[in-house]
Amino acid sequence: MKLQHDENITLPDTVAHLAEQPLCRIVATWGLLQNHYLNRQRIMQAFNVPRRKAGYILRYIVHSPCITCDQHVYTHPRSHRQELRVWIRTVSQPVPLRTKSTRVRNEDRQSVWAQLLQRPWSELHL
Repeated sequence: MKLQHDENITLPDTVAHLAEQPLCRIVATWGLLQNHYLNRQRIMQAFNVPRRKAGYILRYIVHSPCITCDQHVYTHPRSHRQELRVWIRTVSQPVPLRTKSTRVRNEDRQSVWAQLLQRPWSELHL
């Protein structure tokens, strides 16, 4: 199955139902279902993406707050090339952003300023 927003990316059958999700979450879910590490080569082969994009996806997965993973830099014994290997532990739903802003009342602002003005110089981290 192909994604709607990118016609060159092919989804494996195990994650075809997640076509509406962001690509990094789809790849992370696929890696979790595979129960094997992810690297650029595996992502390239499974999703038909270029090498550079596979690397970007892998880095995004590592830094995503919704995806828990373990990472290891593997050095190939013969060629001494290094590759990033990522084991996916959990993929959770993203936390919704706060849509309503809260106003700071004038009394709260005054109490904060009063606390700041009464604080000794040694406690201020300037």
